[in-house]
Formats: sequence, C-alpha cells, structure tokens
Amino acid sequence: MNKRFGTTFSEDDKVILNNLFKTLLSREDMKGYMNNEENSKEHKKSKFDDLFTEELVKMVTSHQNLYQKIDKEDDMKEYIKAKMFDFMCQNITK
Repeated sequence: MNKRFGTTFSEDDKVILNNLFKTLLSREDMKGYMNNEENSKEHKKSKFDDLFTEELVKMVTSHQNLYQKIDKEDDMKEYIKAKMFDFMCQNITK
C-alpha cells in the first residue's frame, strides 16, 4: 500500500488497521447483517461502509495521524474498505 499510494504506513499503523478490522469483525450488528442470506452483497457492502466510517471516526482522537493519512486520500480509503470487506466476507462466522 505504501508504494501504491505513496504514503508511509508504520508497523503501528498496520496494527491499528488490523485492530480496526477485528473490531468490525466482532460487531454483532455486522455479523448479523453479513450472515443474513436475504441481504444482497451490495446491501452488505453498504452496511459495512457505514460501520467502517463509524469506527474510523472514532480513531480521530486516538490515532489522528493514521486517520488523516486514510481520510485525505479517497482512493486509499476505498482500497482499504474494499480489502477489509472482501476479507470479512471470507471470514465472518455465524
């Protein structure tokens, strides 16, 4: 990602992003939505995007530098969201 977007993610940044993913993965509202077979992939992605944004905003005060790196570059933010969503689709458990 550093080469692709011309940024520098530290090891701490990577840990924080991993923790963000784990938080999203552990949210009961996300699990319920992802496991509901009546929800289309587009609806699941929309719900994920909402929760991703909610969790990202929580990072403003605790991890401001990382938040700014992600938030200032829309392409990078979309890339991170897409990767996390794909990984979530593969790993969410009922």
